[in-house]
Amino acid sequence: IFTIVGFTIRKKIAESKMKSAENEAKRIIELANKEAETGITIHFVNENYDEGAIILQATTPVEAYYTAEDIAKAVQALEYKHFPIVIEQLLAKK
Repeated sequence: IFTIVGFTIRKKIAESKMKSAENEAKRIIELANKEAETGITIHFVNENYDEGAIILQATTPVEAYYTAEDIAKAVQALEYKHFPIVIEQLLAKK
């Protein structure tokens, strides 16, 4: 069961925005470490940030010529691809 409540949404969005700088740093580190791939984790929301049960994980390659912006776009493409599918699946289970 997942419930969307105004306070919870605002709290999670605020936490998410705080993580955006951390995510940018992560992309730069991925470049510096020459990571082969990066990805997303879609999970349920609980009272702790990033600790809900995992629903789906997906990866995308990090090419040698990628910039941090390229990585961000690749991650965003994964989100656009997988979020609607996961939402439909969750709604179908209700």
